[in-house]
Amino acid sequence: MCIIQNAESGNERLTTGEVYETYRDVARHLGLVILTQRRITDLISELDMLGIIHAKVKSFGRGGRTKEIDLNVSPLDTRKVLEEDDMFQDLKNYHPKNQTTLI
Repeated sequence: MCIIQNAESGNERLTTGEVYETYRDVARHLGLVILTQRRITDLISELDMLGIIHAKVKSFGRGGRTKEIDLNVSPLDTRKVLEEDDMFQDLKNYHPKNQTTLI
């Protein structure tokens, strides 16, 4: 859901850190227990294997590594499916904070 939220806000290419920050905000908003960044990275890898997203590892030398994430499915169609789940009802009017990436 966090990847869709960011894609709809115009941020089409995301990093793992951006997805995790949005996830933490959404989890707090919904009152859920927050998973670790490592677990979210594992879930991103699973979505990549399923073909829902495309996650490419990008290396920044000393700056570390991150995954650049692109959504492979329609954000609108995916949102419609997720909004049928009662857990996501509170997110209909939720918009993530806009983040900028310095590259």
